[in-house]
Amino acid sequence: MSADQLVAALRRAIRSHLPGSALPGHQQLAALYHVTTHTVRRAEAILAAEGLIELRARSGAIIQPQQRCEQAVARIVAVGWAEERLRSFQQMVRAGAERQAGRYQLPLRWAEFASDEAIDWVDREIRDEPDRVGVIFANVVPPSDSLAEWGIRGVRMVMVDDTSQQLRIHTVCFDVQQAIFEATELLLRLGHCRIGYLGGPARSDTVSTARRRGFDLALVAHGRTVDPRWRTQLDFRGDDSTGAIRHWLTRNPDLSAIVAEDVRLGCQAIRACDQLGLDVPAAMSVVSGGARRPNMPAETGRLSRFDQGSPEQLGQLAVDVLAQTNPGDEQVRLVLGCRWLDHGSIGPPMRHERGT
Repeated sequence: MSADQLVAALRRAIRSHLPGSALPGHQQLAALYHVTTHTVRRAEAILAAEGLIELRARSGAIIQPQQRCEQAVARIVAVGWAEERLRSFQQMVRAGAERQAGRYQLPLRWAEFASDEAIDWVDREIRDEPDRVGVIFANVVPPSDSLAEWGIRGVRMVMVDDTSQQLRIHTVCFDVQQAIFEATELLLRLGHCRIGYLGGPARSDTVSTARRRGFDLALVAHGRTVDPRWRTQLDFRGDDSTGAIRHWLTRNPDLSAIVAEDVRLGCQAIRACDQLGLDVPAAMSVVSGGARRPNMPAETGRLSRFDQGSPEQLGQLAVDVLAQTNPGDEQVRLVLGCRWLDHGSIGPPMRHERGT
C-alpha cells in the first residue's frame, strides 16, 4: 500500500471518529495496513496539511473537527419521550448533544413530552425558518406524513433510539453489519485464519442477521469459507453464557480469534478464555460489535470493540450531522458501526497459525 492509498484509507476512518480522539500509534497503523512506519508518517503529514488531524508530540495524531458547511443550521431543537425507563439514555444523549452544540456555537433547546404534543411542539419550533433548524428525535418516531412534510420544507432531522442505539437520517438507517465486517477484516489482516463467531439468538432478528452477514462477507472477501463449527448462537440478553462459550472453545481448540456480536458476549468470551488458561490476546484475540451500555461487566475494559458509540457519542454525532450535512446529499456516510475504540484484546496469531 502506498502513502496515497493509506491517506485515502485513513480519511475514511477519520470520518467515523469523533473530533478529539487519537489515531492508533505508528506501529499499530503499520501492522493494520501492512506498511512501514515511514509510510505512516508520510500519510499523517498529508492529513495534517489537510487539517484533518493535528500532530502532537506526546498525544500522537488527534482528529480535528470538520468545518461546518455554508448552509449549516442556525439552531437545534431536540425532543424526547417523557418515560422513566428512557430517561437515563436520553439524559446521556442530551449531554453529548449539548456539549457538541456548544463547540459549534449552536443554540440547542431540549423538551420531553408524554403524548403527541411533541409533534406539535416541533412544528411550532420550525415554522418560521424550517431550512435553518435541525431536529433531534430521541425515542420519538414522528408520523411519516410529518416527516415527509418537514423534509420538503428543508428540515434536517436525526433520530436516535434506545432499542438499537442507531443514528438515523430521516428514514435512512445506517448499516449495522459494518461493525462486524470491519472487526473480522482486522483479524484477517493480522493473519488470523481460524476465527470463531459468537452470535445472538438464532431466531429472525434483523440486527443479529445483519451482523452475521458482515462476518460472512469479510471472510468471503478474503477468500475464506464459513466453517459452521466455528460459529454459535447464544442469547446474550439472557443468562450468563460463559459456561457455554467455554464448552464451545473446548470443542474448537484450533480457533485463534473470536468475533462477538455483542459487548456482553465479548466480555463473557474473555472470561471463558481466562478460565481455560488462554491468554488474551497472546493465545486468543477477542473483538466485539454492539453498543456500549451502562453497567457493563468488568471485562469491558479489556475488550476491543467496533461499536455504534455510547449515548453521549450519539448525541454528539447527531449534532455533527445536523451542522455539517447538506439535506440534498444522496446518502450520509457517517457510519457509527466503524468506530475503533480499543486494541486491548487483539493481537497477531501465534506463529504456527500464520499462513495456514
